[in-house]
Amino acid sequence: MRQFLAPLIGIPLGLAMAGLAAAWAGPALPRLDLPRPAALPQVLPFPHDPMRAPPGAVAQASGTGFFAASHTVLTAAHVVSDCRMIRLVSRHLPPTEARLVAVDDEHDIAVLHAAAAAPAHLGIAADDRAPGRVLVHGFPAGSGRDVPATTWASLVNDTIASATLLERDPRTLVWLQNRDIAQGYSGGPILDPANGRVVGIVRALIDPKRAAAAYGIATPDLSIGTGAMPLRAALRDSAKGAGVAEDEGAIGDDIFTRARKATVHVFCWQ
Repeated sequence: MRQFLAPLIGIPLGLAMAGLAAAWAGPALPRLDLPRPAALPQVLPFPHDPMRAPPGAVAQASGTGFFAASHTVLTAAHVVSDCRMIRLVSRHLPPTEARLVAVDDEHDIAVLHAAAAAPAHLGIAADDRAPGRVLVHGFPAGSGRDVPATTWASLVNDTIASATLLERDPRTLVWLQNRDIAQGYSGGPILDPANGRVVGIVRALIDPKRAAAAYGIATPDLSIGTGAMPLRAALRDSAKGAGVAEDEGAIGDDIFTRARKATVHVFCWQ
């Protein structure tokens, strides 16, 4: 996970300018303004060894993504910004090339096209409710290359005080409490355990001291995720421009097995 920070959604301009830099650790994410998919460069072939740096590559970073349709992967935009080559790795999938299809910088979403078909895929949650506890998949350091780590988190949108003027609607921004979410989880699916639907993707960690000082947030071990509504919009927009299909999710496996199969390690070479 690279530069694991992103600007908040829905903060009034004055508040954002006065307190945003102090409330988050590290610099703001760079914006990645891309042309429409037809103008994007083609991804170059990968070497046989999926972990070996391609010729001319200068750095490698990684994060997490998940299949939302047969050849469509969603991840965080900052995971794949400025990537020369992108590769997907999973125990349930041969090392697979991916290319960038579309980016939503405002919500930190990237849509990828995978060369290989999904072993399983996940549907995006409807906008009707949010669970109290969620399941989060990702690839933090030490979790291995091809099997995602899994952790439970509490959805704490209701505890974020309205006086902070921060976005609390879980359909747009998911507030999570869990001390295990760390670098590598960026772009990983946040799942409703009742039905296996994706309610968001991991986006950023919160610096507790700065958040408390700037906004009065006292809840520890916080991270945020982009909610289901922008994810659905990104899929719809991509479908219009590049033939990406929105899908309601595969059936046949139990929720936990399907989530593990659909979650992939995203490697980026610059």
